[in-house]
Amino acid sequence: MENELKKTKEFWDNNYFLILSLIPLFLIILFQPQQSTIIPVFFGDGEIALFDLWSIQHFLAGVLIGSLLLSPKNEPTKKWQRIIPFILFIALTWEAVEIYLETGVVFENWKNFEHWTNRIITDPLMILLGGAVGYLIKESWRIAVIPAIMWLVIKALLL
Repeated sequence: MENELKKTKEFWDNNYFLILSLIPLFLIILFQPQQSTIIPVFFGDGEIALFDLWSIQHFLAGVLIGSLLLSPKNEPTKKWQRIIPFILFIALTWEAVEIYLETGVVFENWKNFEHWTNRIITDPLMILLGGAVGYLIKESWRIAVIPAIMWLVIKALLL
């Protein structure tokens, strides 16, 4: 019995962010509006495309998150296998919040709903890829930080 409890605790310790990621994923699926196009175009407007211009911002954010979480001073205490689910949790939680923002309740000018493939597949994948780059190329945050901040400032000014 004690061995089974130890295995259960070990499983939970290694996978809690992966399991918690199911909550925002469920919210995204629940609140994602129906769209007229089931199959997206490869690149274009986020409402109909797998990739959009915001995919670049998601990649840059991933680089910054990966660099921050996987900096050399954190590396001995945090394992890459635990960081990937954490980054996925952050990405999916943001996508769930973004659905609320896209209703226009907070920002009246922000009323476009991303295609479900962009929201569930591409955006989290770009953040994960950026996180991998941030981990593998330690100084990559220096290249990503200015374009990421500029992108967000321009978006804020357009709202």
